[in-house]
Amino acid sequence: MESLHAITLIGVVSFLTLTVGILVKLIGFPDQVRINYKHKSTDGLSTSFMIISWLAYALWTFYGILKGDMVIIIGQGLGVLTAGIILWQVFIYRKNKISTTREEDRGKNKNEMQKGKDYTGVGGGCLILNDKNEVLLIRRAGEVRNEAGYWSKPGGGVKFGETAEEAMRREMKEELDIEIEITGYLPHTDHIITNKTNKEYQHWLALNFIAKIINGEPKNMEPHKCDKIDWFPMDKLPEKITQTTKEPIENYSAGRYIKF
Repeated sequence: MESLHAITLIGVVSFLTLTVGILVKLIGFPDQVRINYKHKSTDGLSTSFMIISWLAYALWTFYGILKGDMVIIIGQGLGVLTAGIILWQVFIYRKNKISTTREEDRGKNKNEMQKGKDYTGVGGGCLILNDKNEVLLIRRAGEVRNEAGYWSKPGGGVKFGETAEEAMRREMKEELDIEIEITGYLPHTDHIITNKTNKEYQHWLALNFIAKIINGEPKNMEPHKCDKIDWFPMDKLPEKITQTTKEPIENYSAGRYIKF
């Protein structure tokens, strides 16, 4: 009788263990998966706890396989699956949250701080010369940050992650639909604008390059920023010309540049 009682008790405990274990994996964990998916978040869940839990289920399953115990294999095997899904959600949603937060921070900083006004803006342009030693200039107009109505060498800002030369090639394509070869580098220009009339103060660091066209004909691709483009002889430049254009031309004429 005692032996029968022991066997019966073991059977009952085994059944209850298997049943409760399966319920946890089929109801408890899936419900947590559903909540995580609904909120696209695993806030409140410990990453280290989920990793340890998955490892524990995996080791118990392996132990069950070695022992040939189906109770352990089924109960703990489901734990490997469900805990694995939650662990996958932890990594995916945390990664997305970090990415979203960074984008929001960049957007916030972009809205709150203005290049050239709240911090030094970095940009540049190219003295594009032809066979007649004429220089290609554009007249600034419309949606420009400063000096509307002035003639300037084409150019623009350097984006995060691109080199200055890459930025110049991109800007020439965007502004004039041309491809260029950069042939030299001129001294940079510290462009500090102080306008007492409208209390405007800007600071730009302009990188100055020499270039020639290797493909395409100059066209005004940004009429919202430029109302005219033209070639000018070095000794017949427009009267209204930007500092970031005047200085490079003077340096070029004096031979103060590095030839590539």
